[in-house]
Amino acid sequence: MTTRTPARRSAKASNPTPYAYPCARWVRPKKFAELTGMTEKAAEGRRLKGDWPEGVIWVTAPDGQIRYNVQEYDAWVESSLMI
Repeated sequence: MTTRTPARRSAKASNPTPYAYPCARWVRPKKFAELTGMTEKAAEGRRLKGDWPEGVIWVTAPDGQIRYNVQEYDAWVESSLMI
């Protein structure tokens, strides 16, 4: 009896299906943490260190509160993948 090893998949799919985000484009830190698994403090640290560009991954809303863009965060994560 022979054993088959599953084929390895590349980090990027050839025809990725776009993900439908179940929320608003810009979300508060608590919702961002729920959706990404990153803690609010970790996201704040990335923002304050300048790892994430303002206006792309995060913004200060007109009411003065911080908002995060989950779709842009995902693009940032995917751009950092080691191949």
